[in-house]
Amino acid sequence: MAVEVREIEEENKFFLSGSVMRGRVRTNLEILSKSYPQFVNCTPMLFRDFTWNLKESYRDELGIEEGIEKSIRVGFLRKDNNIKFFVVPAKKFSDNKFFISIKEHELIKRFSVNLDEENRLFRISDKKWFDKISEIQNRANEITDEIKKLREEYKDQISCYNKSISTIFTEEFTFTKRLKPLRKIISNEIIENFFSNKFWDKLENIKEELYSRLKELPVKNNNIDKFFELMSERWMLKAVIDLLYYYLTKENSNKKYKPYQKLFFYEKDINGGIKNISSSASEKKKELLKGYLYNSTNAGTKRSHYFVNEPEEDKDVFFEVPEDVIESYKQNYKKMHFTKGEKSLNKEKANFYNVFDNKNYEKLIEEYPEGLIVFFQLENNEDKTSKRVKRIGRTPYFKIRYKHSLRDIIGEKEKNRVDYAEALFGYVTEKTDTFGQNRDEEYIYLSYKSRLRFSAIDIELNKPKQEEQLYLEKLLKPREFLLHSPSATACGMYLKQVDGAKLITYQDNEPKLRGYKYYHIWDEIDKLGIENNTNIRGVITKESISQMKGRIHFYNLKPQELGLLLISLDIKELLHSKKYCNDLKDFCNYIESCHELIGGAKPYGYGNVKVEVEDIYIEKEDDSFESLILGPLKEEKENKSQYIDKYLEEAYKAGKKCVLCRLKEYVNSKQERVRDNKEDGDFTKQRPKRISWANLSEKVYPKEWRLID
Repeated sequence: MAVEVREIEEENKFFLSGSVMRGRVRTNLEILSKSYPQFVNCTPMLFRDFTWNLKESYRDELGIEEGIEKSIRVGFLRKDNNIKFFVVPAKKFSDNKFFISIKEHELIKRFSVNLDEENRLFRISDKKWFDKISEIQNRANEITDEIKKLREEYKDQISCYNKSISTIFTEEFTFTKRLKPLRKIISNEIIENFFSNKFWDKLENIKEELYSRLKELPVKNNNIDKFFELMSERWMLKAVIDLLYYYLTKENSNKKYKPYQKLFFYEKDINGGIKNISSSASEKKKELLKGYLYNSTNAGTKRSHYFVNEPEEDKDVFFEVPEDVIESYKQNYKKMHFTKGEKSLNKEKANFYNVFDNKNYEKLIEEYPEGLIVFFQLENNEDKTSKRVKRIGRTPYFKIRYKHSLRDIIGEKEKNRVDYAEALFGYVTEKTDTFGQNRDEEYIYLSYKSRLRFSAIDIELNKPKQEEQLYLEKLLKPREFLLHSPSATACGMYLKQVDGAKLITYQDNEPKLRGYKYYHIWDEIDKLGIENNTNIRGVITKESISQMKGRIHFYNLKPQELGLLLISLDIKELLHSKKYCNDLKDFCNYIESCHELIGGAKPYGYGNVKVEVEDIYIEKEDDSFESLILGPLKEEKENKSQYIDKYLEEAYKAGKKCVLCRLKEYVNSKQERVRDNKEDGDFTKQRPKRISWANLSEKVYPKEWRLID
């Protein structure tokens, strides 16, 4: 088990916190009694999707009509007298762009910017790849100019088909979909030969397929064939660039990358863009303008750096960052993967993003006295005079809220109703997700004392065969695990899906949850070594301990509540039922083989335990002074059936068939799965295919994956 083992040093004894079992039992009890899931994390769920199913929703929500550079503002975060945060906007470029994106190969090849090694997205010593990309990009730009001319010449015939043309490219011929087979076979050898003949043939075939598809549109002009031919040609050139960048990202991504913000000087071109970039103003005779090269992450297939103009120093032009926006940013910051790491590089990245922490802000502002570059949007109002920030981030691609939250889907708990979980475990103090929008409702205070108390779990060691110190070192040997926090935004897993249909997300109307998440209980543990982004956990093994024992103290429980508690601890307690044993016969044979999972690293097969209720003691009803002194408890081990039957009797009132179905599914979820590496693909529910970091080639959860009932 990967758990935190505690020690009483003076007694040389080891134990686990009682909360290890408390959480497991409460979840079991909620499922079995259909209680309200009190401890589901219902903080707002966010998404950022500009290339997948939700790209239209995302673009509409952000108001991206003419491109991200003309839609998302950029500025410099500062603090007013060390009290309130505000943003000073950057000066616009003359073509109404708030900032300019520049591909890394253009920075190095076209503008001759000497980026520090740690600020590059790609670790490339041989510049021939950037030369090749630039050559292809130049040809694509030439074709774009030709396409613009033809679009203008035949605008009357083309305009009514713009939506259909866009749909063909955005749905049928996306790079993600059409280049997936080529991405799988791309290799050093293929790249070094700049794609083999077979590779080019496959690209040509896709291009021809696209050209044929475009020609199917009923455009009443034969001369437009040239327009479609050029669009197909440009698509293929961009596909080649995409494949080259995919390879660079996969094989030459800069793992030592650090975010940065650096002052540069530039000269405008006649169109208001950037003509030259210099690291010093003295390098040119002409008057140069101040600007900043900026990049906050090298995540995914990112290719560009951002160029931002200097701040607009008019004192009346600034935008307030409200407290609720700051709190929302902080909540999202906590979920960022690099905030969990202990490595110095992770800390640097985390600190770069941690702009609203007062101490960290002071450190950052010393390094960047002009202010911290941030992207933002303003609140909407009719006359467009708002001076309050609505969204803010270190990248222009904000995460935005889904239409539905988990609380929306689960629904509010029925008022004036106490379910089994609350009755036994008590209420809790619950924080709302308003982020201060309504200060009077930010906290809802609930109080009801628990009637259960879980003691510490004592670890009984096997007698050491070696010297005691060596034995204990083996017992508490730490191991590394990649332990991501589960994210409810994995829509394909957590929401009910329809086979073959479009992926249902929290943005759809009336999404439905699948149920409680659970991990498969594997027959053996992973022996996979993980190098990066790891968590350290102490591990104890079955060879080092004989058993673990703990107690649950309870009082004032009704018979049905005690019965529910017993089966929530150990589902095998159902076998003590006398009154309803015939109802349970369909799955009684499986109950004996049920296991529980406790502790961490569950996806790797850790935490597999069997729980048994050894004894149960009830206070005697005799309230005489003599009974209190000599023996206030009586053993009820032989009378468990009355409590189990009483619970089933109460549960059946909600519908016998529903209860038995839930029990059957519950028992199935507690079954140990045999690991199977069969190559023939003949997998069953009891012998499922094992998908882990070892055989998941891209080491990501593919968005198109989904669980189907």
